Amino acid sequence: MRKVRERLERINQSLQTAIDKQARTEGQLNRTQSQLQQTQSNYQQAQTQLGSISQQAASLKSEIQQLQSDRQELVRQRDAVRVQIAQRDQEIAQRDRAIATREAQLQQLEVQRTALQQEIDLLDQQFQALQQEYQDLRQGNVAILRNQTLAAGAVRVNDPTTAQQVVNQLLQAANSRAAQRLRPDMPEVTEQILQVTKAEVEQVINQIQDGKVYVIRILSDGNYVVGESRVLSGQEDGVQVTISAIPNEL
Repeated sequence: MRKVRERLERINQSLQTAIDKQARTEGQLNRTQSQLQQTQSNYQQAQTQLGSISQQAASLKSEIQQLQSDRQELVRQRDAVRVQIAQRDQEIAQRDRAIATREAQLQQLEVQRTALQQEIDLLDQQFQALQQEYQDLRQGNVAILRNQTLAAGAVRVNDPTTAQQVVNQLLQAANSRAAQRLRPDMPEVTEQILQVTKAEVEQVINQIQDGKVYVIRILSDGNYVVGESRVLSGQEDGVQVTISAIPNEL
């Protein structure tokens, strides 16, 4: 009877763990879906603005062509009717100023259109990335979630020369955990798959040398799926992480 109770407790623990994991995944899924919808809305707004600017640019080009045609006709009339030279010269100058104004407006619109196109391209990239993230979350094969803690620890460095060793140990622990999450069916991965900026690491090392207690955390910057070979093989950047040290106030 005791064995049955113990087995039942283990089953309940496993069930609770699965329920907690499902809740976290569903929360991440909902946030990603909301971001995806917002990106789609921004993308559509940018497309609408681009269409409007393109129409304005086309209208200005047409006006410029008409003004240039008017100018040519006025020049012809000036040559033919010398008595009207003064009046025609004034009109030509007005047309020239109008053309210059339109051309300046056209140039500004072209700059705006280029900026909007770049914004649309960026939104499209974000849209594609969020779509992939959404699909990964729906399929339930995400091994590492964005902002997931890969390693953390409270440390006090009394000897400043050991600060780098302390940080390196946490980075190694985070590297091992990330590898295990990505390839749970393989032996321990020894190669470095984490990617973190040297500036962040040096900042943490310098920060913890004052002998105070700090909580160091290493968080994932993105979502990574199980068996993501491009990360483990080194073909592209590995698991992007951030490292930070927060004073322990307790």
